[in-house]
Amino acid sequence: RNNFLVFLGSTVVLFVALTMIRNHVSDSKKADSVLTAYFIATFINMVYVITSIDASVIGNVQLGTDAIEGWNGNSIGLAASGGAILGLYNIIKAKDWISKIVILLISCFFVYMFVYTGSRKSIIMFIACILIILYANKPKAIIKNTILTVLILVVAYNVCMNVESVYNVLGTRLEGLIAGFTGQGEVDASTELRQEYMGNGWKWIKEAPIIGYGADGYKIMNGAATGRVVYSHNNFIEIAINWGIIGFIYYYAAYLLVIKRLIKKLKNNLMNITVFSLLVVNLILHYGMVTYYDLYSNLILCIAWMLANKSSVDDEEETSNVKKII
Repeated sequence: RNNFLVFLGSTVVLFVALTMIRNHVSDSKKADSVLTAYFIATFINMVYVITSIDASVIGNVQLGTDAIEGWNGNSIGLAASGGAILGLYNIIKAKDWISKIVILLISCFFVYMFVYTGSRKSIIMFIACILIILYANKPKAIIKNTILTVLILVVAYNVCMNVESVYNVLGTRLEGLIAGFTGQGEVDASTELRQEYMGNGWKWIKEAPIIGYGADGYKIMNGAATGRVVYSHNNFIEIAINWGIIGFIYYYAAYLLVIKRLIKKLKNNLMNITVFSLLVVNLILHYGMVTYYDLYSNLILCIAWMLANKSSVDDEEETSNVKKII
């Protein structure tokens, strides 16, 4: 009962917040103001995190639950990763070099933060978003894009695996994740637990595939089966268990509709490309996290929906800075 009340309260707050944002975002300038507000808010949060911990834990444990007030490392990491991508967006559109340098320094701080959270999803999000922005900017530059892709992946791999402090908190977890998919090597405890939760989820979906078990149903089912009242760590499974195939189709139809419409508005539009990358990568990461009541995930969907439905006249007001990316 208490869990359901918390879920209900979070849903109400989320609904009110996103309704206010929807009413505010009537054009590109206001959408940009929301993205800027997110960037600034993320910076404030990351400063709070870094000043609230013992510096000696950095590189030894994840900057999350064990380091600060029960804050989840993935939550910190994903917020910082999203902030870094918006940093790239702001660097490109900034008109003076002082602003560009300040934003670059803040973005580097965000990268530092998400790397030391040990969040695998945050580094996947950061790299994948950059690659999507790269390919959406110049889809015909196949050779250049391929070279840059290889370069980005090689640099990221070497930092994760060869810098000792990064390897301690992130590299080892990436190895465990890869082992979970390939079946070779040692699977880390976190990946094993997630695989157990998802396996249980598929079993329960088969037992009630049409309408599911109701709101927050997975936690109740998992609590009864394992004694751990936690979510599935997979939004696809969570939605299917809570609301069945009917709810699953209804929920994800919104994502597919927005993506379909936004694809048509990507050409020479930096804001659309940036938000599109965040939305698509967030959708992919639903495999490893539960997001249907998450403010960040729904905020990105909300902004993407507004941009996808803007008039063509408003689109023309968005100046093209995309070619400055590379």
